[in-house]
Amino acid sequence: MAAAIPSKKPRVVVIGVNYETDDLAVRFADSVVHGGTAADVDLVLVDNSERADSRGFFDRVHAVRPETLCLKAACNLGYFPGAHFGLQAYRRRVGEPDWVIVSNVDVEFRDKAFWAQLLAMDHRRSDGVLAPWVWSDRLRCNVNPMMERRPHWLRMRFYKLVFKHYHILKCYEALSRLKNVVRGALSRAIGGRGGSSRNGGEARIVYAPDGSCLVFSRVFFDRGGSLEYPSFLFGEEIFVAEWARRLQLQVLYEPRLRVWHDDHASTGVFRSRRSAAHVWRSAEYLADTFFP
Repeated sequence: MAAAIPSKKPRVVVIGVNYETDDLAVRFADSVVHGGTAADVDLVLVDNSERADSRGFFDRVHAVRPETLCLKAACNLGYFPGAHFGLQAYRRRVGEPDWVIVSNVDVEFRDKAFWAQLLAMDHRRSDGVLAPWVWSDRLRCNVNPMMERRPHWLRMRFYKLVFKHYHILKCYEALSRLKNVVRGALSRAIGGRGGSSRNGGEARIVYAPDGSCLVFSRVFFDRGGSLEYPSFLFGEEIFVAEWARRLQLQVLYEPRLRVWHDDHASTGVFRSRRSAAHVWRSAEYLADTFFP
């Protein structure tokens, strides 16, 4: 793929990470195409699916957005490592974007105003990370922000201890799902987390964004921020929050940016010992690195 000529306009790159959800990834690409400002928005799709040949999938993506940079990972890299792989490839071809969106491919950009709102923002602002309004189809409410305040170090140590034991983790996960169901019901009753379900409330500084769709300004990377999360999966939200904290940047909940998350496919992430091991390793890394 030939390197594009960098535009003088603010540039956005959307990096989607796919693992065996081809139909959702094609829909994801189509939602970017129909955003209304495609000339200013580039798309990178990283295929983490463990298959010999991704060309059939890439052909489907190129049918809806021919200029998409499609990359096949040599193995399943995980979420943030896959996104880092995609961003590095994009930088080599195009250069440094003003905004980087890292997203699951089960997200849709249905609001055409999303791109105009983002492109109008100053990418040099002190809000190094933006947390958009994310509507969860499973919970039927907005799930941002993930955390309003930084957790106490004892809480992180608790996670590290509890998540080490598979059966305790399963119990914790079941209780967490129950809490989310109750929270979703209460949010619908009072108008959605963070304020009205229609407008998402007011923009405000928060601790951690939901990991399904994260928006990074260029200043985050200019100051040394990175997507090089050493864990395969889980805990990306706290990793981002702590990086922003180290860089003296803020995480801003920005309800004017609206996306929709079809998160039914991710309801069973704790069904295997393998995924439980990833949870524990992430909890251990986060507790030891940022909450000593």
